[in-house]
Amino acid sequence: MNTADNYWIPQTYYYQMGGVFLTQSDGNITYKLPPGISLHYVNDPVITKKIVTVNVNALSIDPNNRGIVGGSSSIQVKTRLDQVRTLPYANGIPNTKWITITVNTTDNQSRVMWKNYFEYTASVAGVPNYSTKTEGNETSVTIQGFDTADSWNDINVIAATGTFSTTIHGSGALS
Repeated sequence: MNTADNYWIPQTYYYQMGGVFLTQSDGNITYKLPPGISLHYVNDPVITKKIVTVNVNALSIDPNNRGIVGGSSSIQVKTRLDQVRTLPYANGIPNTKWITITVNTTDNQSRVMWKNYFEYTASVAGVPNYSTKTEGNETSVTIQGFDTADSWNDINVIAATGTFSTTIHGSGALS
């Protein structure tokens, strides 16, 4: 008698750069909570310029705040925002002609996931001039401006970093 569970696909959840991602043993990779990178495209007829807004919220967990938890009981993970620092970009106005965002990870599935996320996000936003690539441990998206001969900046970069610390409540046995 075969007692295999044909309805369960082994899954792994993991956190990177503000996003929660899911990988399955069948090779499917998706995000359950998108990372803190968003793109928005506006073709503004009033000023006859196309503008892409790139919003990056780089979120990290305090590297000194970690541990291993094991067991079968439910736990609650709480986070506390310790620090937010806005990076020195002009908020609200176009401030560059191109941008490259690169994520460095040693995990091949993560590189595939990031490439898929960059392509999907740029495509859904309607960003016309972008490319993605993976080289070594790095996956990146590059967004080009629309008129490189014009002195007008047509990409608005808004960026901030945030550091979180975590605590675990109601945990089962520790291993």
